[in-house]
Amino acid sequence: MGARSLRTYVLLKNAANVGLCFEHPPWWDVSRLVAPLPHRRVTLSPDDRSAWLLSWAHLLTWSKQQGQWVENVPYMKAPCEASSQERRGVLRALRQAEWLVIDQERVWVIPKEPGEACRIFEGPSWWSALAAEHLDLLSQRRIDVNNPLWVDYVYLFTPEEALTIDAAARERWKAYCREVYSRKLTRHEISEMARFKQALQQAVWVTLYDYEWESGLA
Repeated sequence: MGARSLRTYVLLKNAANVGLCFEHPPWWDVSRLVAPLPHRRVTLSPDDRSAWLLSWAHLLTWSKQQGQWVENVPYMKAPCEASSQERRGVLRALRQAEWLVIDQERVWVIPKEPGEACRIFEGPSWWSALAAEHLDLLSQRRIDVNNPLWVDYVYLFTPEEALTIDAAARERWKAYCREVYSRKLTRHEISEMARFKQALQQAVWVTLYDYEWESGLA
């Protein structure tokens, strides 16, 4: 029987400093890349900016001939016209990716593992206390991962949106603990809330992964 969990990836503003953000490579045809993926397009408030939230599998493929991972993107021009160093840098970044955000100018790499420019949180648990308007926002942002085994979803938010959601969720969780469990927040909860808020304050993108896993329960 499957159980559901939430994982939050917080990409920080220093992403470019560690190779996790770069301008659209001049040899990529980004328009052709995103054209067949309208369901991956996210419209961001309040200025109606567009971004595409992609999986690493949209941009990488395994080459049996070369025995390595290679770009799987339509080309604007022959990639050999770019410097080999630039191409290696892009490929190195893509190989770290779990998710990628492509906006009008840049590619942002959300890595599989936490690091200097990315914080990864299990949960946060208090987001289970979301208000109706924030549940509506999640519904609008929900992207089906199309996992053949499980029903998984991914969401993209700006840091401003995530901070607003988080502040409301923390207050609702405090009230829930008080009214249902007759208790205050634990030290661990307070510490995790502060750590999460601090990460959001340094963020450039926030990605939620709502996934199903084998719980082992019948």
